[in-house]
Parts: sequence; structure tokens; C-alpha cells
Amino acid sequence: MKIAELEKRVDLVELISEEHSLKKIGTNEYWVNPCPVCDSKDHFTVYGDTNSYSSFSHCCNGGSVYKYLTEVKGMNNSSAYEHLSEMAGVEVESMEVKEIPPTPAEVEGNNNLINSITQLYQNQKQEDKNYFLIDRGLSNSIVDEYKLSVYKGHNGVRRAVMPIFQGGKVVSYVEREIDGEKQYLNNSGAVYLFNMDHLKDKSDEPIVIVESAIDALTLEARGIKSIALNGINNWKKLKDNVIKLNAQNKLLLTAFDNDKAGRSTAEKLGYPSIQIPLEYKDINEWNVAEIEAAKRNEPIASMQNSLAAQIELGKQPDQSANYILEQFQNDIEHMKKYKHKKTGFDNLDAELGGVFPGLNVLGSITGGGKTTFTLQLADNMARLGDHVLFFSLEQSKMELTSKSLARTTAETNLNDAVASISIRSGYQPQSVKDAIQSYSAAAHRVNVIEGNFNTNAATIREYTERYIEINDVIPVVIVDYLQIMPAPDERMNDKQRMDFNVTTLKRMSRDLNITIFAISSFNRGNYMSPIDFESFKESGGIEYTADLVLGLQLEAIHDDIFNSQNKLKEKRAKITDAMKESPRQMELVCLKNRNGNARFTCSYSYWSKYDYFEQNGVTVGAKSVKSESDLFSGVKTNYKDKFKKKGVGSGMFEILPN
Repeated sequence: MKIAELEKRVDLVELISEEHSLKKIGTNEYWVNPCPVCDSKDHFTVYGDTNSYSSFSHCCNGGSVYKYLTEVKGMNNSSAYEHLSEMAGVEVESMEVKEIPPTPAEVEGNNNLINSITQLYQNQKQEDKNYFLIDRGLSNSIVDEYKLSVYKGHNGVRRAVMPIFQGGKVVSYVEREIDGEKQYLNNSGAVYLFNMDHLKDKSDEPIVIVESAIDALTLEARGIKSIALNGINNWKKLKDNVIKLNAQNKLLLTAFDNDKAGRSTAEKLGYPSIQIPLEYKDINEWNVAEIEAAKRNEPIASMQNSLAAQIELGKQPDQSANYILEQFQNDIEHMKKYKHKKTGFDNLDAELGGVFPGLNVLGSITGGGKTTFTLQLADNMARLGDHVLFFSLEQSKMELTSKSLARTTAETNLNDAVASISIRSGYQPQSVKDAIQSYSAAAHRVNVIEGNFNTNAATIREYTERYIEINDVIPVVIVDYLQIMPAPDERMNDKQRMDFNVTTLKRMSRDLNITIFAISSFNRGNYMSPIDFESFKESGGIEYTADLVLGLQLEAIHDDIFNSQNKLKEKRAKITDAMKESPRQMELVCLKNRNGNARFTCSYSYWSKYDYFEQNGVTVGAKSVKSESDLFSGVKTNYKDKFKKKGVGSGMFEILPN
């Protein structure tokens, strides 16, 4: 009797429960704890409806009753068949045992894998061999060299077998179901890379790294050396072997599948990447499409020429000529989008001309409102559609949220505004309730992440990458603030720690193509002098690394008294008086800007009680005035040329940036 018929008579759940504990996890589904193969928990699953088992940790291949007896119980084919027949109540005939075909998994257990592979290869029919020759477009020489074969498993499903050789010996294999689900079934046990011996040879020929053995065989048939990971998650094993075998100087390229996992892994490995046309999933699909097009006499770009050209480019992946031809225009188009990105501060946007990817640093004296200003900027950008990740290493989510609500009440009506400390104390009049309603739309895109002493550049990057992956958006990242961020090495002094964090955040902005705003404190020695690069604490790295450097200072710093070498007492009194003003008159100073006007100032009234920065002078948009001259009242002469006016009705003018 056939194995499949015998299996129908034996309940696998009942069989396993005789020796192992089962934990019900669904309708007629159970976990076997601990796993009978690897002793771990919560992955070896038995399915009563299909009378089968599987392992989510891939410690075994899975199957039905007969497979359980051979793979898990360790029986050979004859013993498994006899035991299965006995449980099914069927008398065993000797001929039936002999007719059971050996599988690669069984023979490997008998340390006779080489003979089995050869036997399968030699005994296969031409129609089975055609799977590689016709369906996959491989050559006869590749089928012969790699002993590729097809056999029919005990469940009647045909499987393609691709042996893995090392040092001329078969050490493992990869199977792929040709019928049914058509899934890859890697051999359990040690993970082997397909064609790893290429890393050992003395040749300087390029090697293309791919995901599957069939892709590697496709390239080998075209005369290109190729190694397969046998699973995208095995990329670290490749890295380890490159180092172990001293193959760092070999030209390695990647040609992974056209999906998110393939692109992500290619970036992690960092080797030059071969671009597969987007209409094809992988190398083999591209290969088959070209063969089929040739049969129909349809024109198609040469795969061989494309591969040869891309491999040649891989020899000089950073050549400027290649960049101009391949990527420059795409980068230009990408950057154009950022010219329209705004901070929500009209006077600042008129100077910046866009918010671009890169590291931006904002500094201020204590009490200068650096966190408040940046939070207002974050809320503005969220209101305009950006997602924001605000990493707060100092203030709580409650503090920051109450600041946003207090500002919203002030923006609506200063005469009816409520202080953030009052909101935190539970005072919630109608103006606060209205502010909650008004702020909620932007708040859906604002994420406040409370930090601690373990929050560093690495954890910030990890969180950001995960957010991008899950939400499929590029957020604006804010770090408050640099002086609190720890470094990976506790032995670093303050300057080394600051420089490390600034450099790491800059690299993150470049790698992820995102905008980062990092807040920094000023040195106390610079509290009574105009802002310059010396104002930023413990870091020369900010001056050289950041793309945009801004500083907030009191406008009182321009008083003539600060030009005097002495009068320290009077200077302190002037600063104290300026800090007591409501609103405080503040000035935002640009010290560096790689993407626009490098030197400018913007004026603000800082209502510290309500955590609100009000622009002094021009507000972009329509506003009602008594006369046209009132449009620019109070605006500095050198600032008026940044805007133009346009009449839009009686007593109404629209203010637009030039």
C-alpha cells in the first residue's frame, strides 16, 4: 500500500501526544513543547486537519506521519514503513519496502549523500531534467556539472534537488517543490552557502551574490561566478566567510530579488549592486523572459550585455562618470521636492528656501527657548504633513504636549491664552479644550519618544529605521539635546562624545536621507556676547559637520553696552532685564547653511509663559491693513526685499516670498 494511503489511517496528533506534551494554539492546532528536534519552545506545530507538522524555526523540514517517523524519530525508510503499516493495521509486504525511494534527507542521515545525489541524477527521466533545461533556462553542462535532479517525494510532489559542494564533495542540498506551493526546502542542520568555494580560489574574477541556488546556477550558465545565500537572512554568514577566507579584495557584487528585503540586504552588505529590471522578480525570471522573447522573435535588451556592463561598473563603483550617467539626475529630482518643504515660520522659510535632508543644529542660552522653538517648528511641519520623531532626553511627553497646547491657545487668542504650567496643573477652560481639538490633527503625526541614559545615536537610528519600515514615510527627526546624549565609550571626554554624536547623526541623515534637528546648549562664557561657533559647547564638530547651524539670542545683545570691555555688572543687568520681558525679543541667527543663504537673522517675540514664538514683521498670507504702508511696519529695511505684496481686495494684501 502507498505511504499516502497508510498516513490517512494514522492520527499524527495522537501519535505525538503519546510521547510529548501538546499545547493547543488554535482550532485543531498544537505546539509540541519542548520541540522534539531542538528542545526549544513554541515553534514545532502539529496540524490535526492536515495530519501534518512543521517548524517555524526550520529545525526540521516538516511533513506528515511517515516524514515524522524518519525525520524526528530517526527511523530509516524500512523501519518507518513497517511502523506506519503496523499503526495503520496493514500487513507489510517485502516488495513494498524495497520500492520506497530514498530521499536526500534520509541518505544524508546514513552518511551516503554523494551516492544518493548521483543516483537521483542518473535515474531521472528527460521530462524531469527539462525542468532545469526548459522551465529554468539552464544548460546541459550546468545540469551535469552540478548533478541537478528531480524526484517525486512520498506525497507525490516533484522536487528539484540542487546539491551544495565544498571541496568537491556534497555537503548539503537545496530542494524546491516544482508542484504545489513551489517553496524552497533547505536541508536542516548547518547552513551552507551555494558555491562558497568561489571565495577560496585564486581567481580575480567577479563574484555575484544572489539569494537562491537557481539564480546562482543561471549566472554560472552565463559564465559568471555566483554564490547563493540560500535565504536572504544568511547575509551575515557570507560576511563572516569573506573575512575568514581572506576574500576582502575580491570583487563581490549583489543581485538580490526585486523586493524590499533584497534591497535592504544589499545596502547592509555594501557591495556594488546589479540592477535587475523592475518587471522581473529575480535573475532567473529575467533569464527565462529573455529566452521566451527570443522564441517569439520579440526584441528585448540583452541580459548578458547588461550584466557585463554592470559588473564592469562594479570595478569602479564610485566613479563620477558613472554617477552622472546613472544617478545624478535622479538625485536632482529627489532634492527638488525639499525646496517646497517648510518650517512653518514664514520669515525663516524665506531665508532657507526649503528644508533639506541633513543635520541641522539649533543652539541657545539656558532659557532662550531652544526646545520651545524646535517643538513649535515640529508642530508646524506636522501640520503641513510631515511625520516627526521628537527624541526628548530631558523633558517628559506631558511637558512637551502641554507646551504645544499652551502655544495653540496663544496662536488663537493671546488675550485668552493659558500657560503650559496651568494646563499641567489641571486647568482646562474652553480655550484649552478648543486647543486640544485644533492640535489633534497635527498630533497624529508627532511622536514624542522619552529618552533615558540608554538613548544614544544607535538607538535613535534603530527606532527611526523601524518607523520608516512600518509607516513607509520619511520623518523629520529632532534630538533634544546633544549634551545629554551618551557615547558608546564611557572613557570619552565631553568634546569627544559631542563630536562622535554629531558625526553619527550626520551619517544617519545621509544614509536614511532624512532631516535631523539637534538641539545644543551654549557655553556660559558666551551668554553676554553675540552668537558665533565658539558658543556651542565642547564641539568644533558642529562647525564642520552640520549642514545648517542656527542660534537663538536676545536682541538686547546688540546694545552698545556689550561693545565695552568692562561694565560686567551693567551687562548682566541688561541680560536679566531682557529675560524678564514679556514677550522677550529674540533673534534667530544663521551661522552656516549649505543649501541656501548662509548669513541671515530672523526676529521673534517669545511669549515664554505660553511657549509661543511670534514672528516679528511679515507673515506670509493675506492680512487686513488700513493702508498699504502698514504691510511692512516694524520690518527691518534689509528684510523687506525678501517679500512682495499683491493686492487681493479692498484693504487686503497678500504677502509672498520673492
